[in-house]
Amino acid sequence: MNYIKMSPIAGMSGFGGGATALPFSGGGVKPILWGGDRGICVKGNVGINYWSISTGSNGADFGDMIHTNNYNTAVSNIARAVITRGGVGDNGYNDLVYLTISTPGNATDFGDQTVGAYGRGGASNGTTGVFMGGTSSLTNTVDKITIASTGNATDWDNLWTSLYGCAGCGDENRVLNAGGYGGGYQQRIDYKDYSANQDASDFGDISTGVYWLGACADAVTALFAGGVHGSGTINNIETVTIQTTGNATDFGDLAWNNREFAGTGDSTTGCFAGGRNSADNATGDSIMYVTFATPGNAVDTCDLHAAMNYVGCTSGD
Repeated sequence: MNYIKMSPIAGMSGFGGGATALPFSGGGVKPILWGGDRGICVKGNVGINYWSISTGSNGADFGDMIHTNNYNTAVSNIARAVITRGGVGDNGYNDLVYLTISTPGNATDFGDQTVGAYGRGGASNGTTGVFMGGTSSLTNTVDKITIASTGNATDWDNLWTSLYGCAGCGDENRVLNAGGYGGGYQQRIDYKDYSANQDASDFGDISTGVYWLGACADAVTALFAGGVHGSGTINNIETVTIQTTGNATDFGDLAWNNREFAGTGDSTTGCFAGGRNSADNATGDSIMYVTFATPGNAVDTCDLHAAMNYVGCTSGD
């Protein structure tokens, strides 16, 4: 049968895009299986927010998490979002929950991660969800799940070092994880191919060592944005081509210096939601938009239903 155009991306979380969708020989447009038009943004003690990415509508209340912890990470397969419980204070938890993206409601138990951790990078390819790094006990563990099947995560080898506050994204075949804090502010980008069972490899660097940054991606391009280095918060947006190793290059700027937010998107638009700006240290409710195919500055387009930082974001239909 012919495919129809579908929105890409979800993993982004950033603790989790949208380039032009790809034509294929069967006619129509090849679907990209890890996201969609409905953006999801989660902070455990505030709730679950959703909005339409294509219309730029303001967010609405989707439902509640089972646990009221922060530092959540989210991934999806279009239909289902899976979210880490996160942590609070010195406690990181291994719980995973899920929700059906098309149907607002409260989260349901999914299973457990192999580690109790928060501040993890997250990504998916429409089948496999990945959670990377994290703390309360600093870890380099990479966990993976099959998003369509509830159950516990399995250990899928390691990042190059133990860190938290990192940001993940990727395409159908490869997952990237950038930044984080562990033995200092990190600027390395790690990558793993979904088909490989081996530790992550060095992809290149973002320009500055940061943590609590955001990330999103489409079928071609990954974006890494913002974050904090020491007492300074930045507004950089940098880009890499997912299948071509190398250092990130400048894409544009966020609307302001931002940290503790997350990214997601659809087939054309990347979104960075929530966070905390450096001007007044206030928690924000804004959703900033960029167009993957056109480097430039992010635009403050719409708002979440409530202010949130230390969030997880993903998307689906």
